[in-house]
Amino acid sequence: MKPVHVLPTLTLLFLCLVLSSSGNAQDNLKEIRQKLEGINRTMERAELENDYSTQLKCFTDDIMIDHPLEPPLRGKESLKARYERNQKEGVKYHSVSSTMEDLWVSGDRVYERGTWGMSVSSKRVKQPIGAFGSYFQIWRKQADNAYRIEYLIFTLDFNPYELGR
Repeated sequence: MKPVHVLPTLTLLFLCLVLSSSGNAQDNLKEIRQKLEGINRTMERAELENDYSTQLKCFTDDIMIDHPLEPPLRGKESLKARYERNQKEGVKYHSVSSTMEDLWVSGDRVYERGTWGMSVSSKRVKQPIGAFGSYFQIWRKQADNAYRIEYLIFTLDFNPYELGR
C-alpha cells in the first residue's frame, strides 16, 4: 500500500475553501453596498420631502446620532422629537447628497464612511445655507435581514474636499 500524503491534500482543500469564501465575501459586500446605497438614496429623498416617518424606519430603536450643530441624541423617540421640532421651525432641505467612500463588514454590523453635502433653510434662516463634511455610520443587520442605522456621526474634523491635495 502506498502512503497517502494528507497534508498537501488538506492544504489544497483549505486553499480552495478560502478562495471560494473570499469570492463569496466580495459578492456579498457588493450586494450589501448596493442595498445600503439604496437606503441612503431613500433617506435623501425623504429628507427633501420632509417625510420623517420614512426616515425613522431607517434607524434602530436605540439610534445614537452626533450632529455638529446640535446635542447628541439617543433613541428613536429623541430623533422623532427632533424631526417634530424641525417641522415647527419650518426646516426645509433644498439639496441633500452623500457619497459612500468606504464600507466594511464585521458580524452583523456594517461600517460606512463617506462625505455629505446639503443646503437648508427655515423660518429663521430664509436664504438656504450650505454645509458639507464627512460622516461615519454603523448599520446593524436585523432579524428580517434588513439593515438599520444604529450610530451616525457627522463631520469628522476634516474637510473631505481637501483630502489628497
